[in-house]
Amino acid sequence: MKKIDESQIIFGTIDGIDGWSVPLVISFEEAVALVQTYDPADKFSPPAAESREIARLFLDALKAVMEG
Repeated sequence: MKKIDESQIIFGTIDGIDGWSVPLVISFEEAVALVQTYDPADKFSPPAAESREIARLFLDALKAVMEG
């Protein structure tokens, strides 16, 4: 399971960069599966469906906080 708690999203400065910090929690089992199938040498890894799921979770939470 992947989850973002919008109450933990903060705006701040890290290493001189002003921006949003968005903590993403991924269950241990799912993290293991993602890392086992990820190949950094393959530009098509991870599969688009997995990437899109994580990106949409991140962007939905960020959008909600920025518009809230």
